[in-house]
Amino acid sequence: MIKPVAKKIVTLSALSALGWAWFSHVQSLPDSDERTVADKPTETTPLQTDTRGPGAVSTAQIPPEPTTQDGRSDQHESPLATARALIESGHVDDAIREFERVLAGNPSDTTALMELAMAHILDRRNPAAARPLLERIIQVDPTHHAALRELEVIYEELNMMDDGREFIRLKAEQNPASKQLRLTYGKLISGTDPAQALQWLQTAADDPDVREEALDAIAAAAIAAGKKHIAKEALIKSLKISEDRLKMSRENHEQGLDYLEDRIAGTKKQLQDLTDQF
Repeated sequence: MIKPVAKKIVTLSALSALGWAWFSHVQSLPDSDERTVADKPTETTPLQTDTRGPGAVSTAQIPPEPTTQDGRSDQHESPLATARALIESGHVDDAIREFERVLAGNPSDTTALMELAMAHILDRRNPAAARPLLERIIQVDPTHHAALRELEVIYEELNMMDDGREFIRLKAEQNPASKQLRLTYGKLISGTDPAQALQWLQTAADDPDVREEALDAIAAAAIAAGKKHIAKEALIKSLKISEDRLKMSRENHEQGLDYLEDRIAGTKKQLQDLTDQF
């Protein structure tokens, strides 16, 4: 009787994680290099939606500018901006070559790696090609939240959970300060060893940047382990964070808050289901 609740929690966590992980990533980019976040659309930057769920992002969305017939910009711009313009104009193969040219000069450019990976995922629907690029990002930056969230999805899609667990475990052991890696590893082993997963996830919840996601994962693992009190406590904390975030967003007159309202409603239902099933 406990599996349906666990499944709902894992699904909600996975969907919300992708949107917020990518939002955190683009916030760190220079203004000229920002991509648009799918869960925060604007009238001036229409989005190409994706079937992977809430929080999935389109490829580059940049203000219109004069381009040549093949989609290249007439203005002097960075190779990354050129690649994004090519993707927007439908020249995906040319864009991929531009990203690869950037990486030939700097193989550790995590921005180029991430954008090339997303081009393979969203434009080419080829997660197998994206996986090694995302793993290279983790080699360079073991705290890269967006890359880790995409790897979670890809390992499952490609039926590579064992390989994924091993890679993330090794990286987590090599980088013990990375709460993002501890969170990811805990989630990856939650289905096979929920008791061990709880230990990893509870330490990840110390980091404010991943606390909400970690609490959702703790609840799922605790239910799988039959630890009702831990699951309920985690859900209550997660609900409080979401409600505070919604209140602050409303005070700042932000738009597009439906996803937060849905999240809060979903967490409340999970708490009720948890009470009913135990």
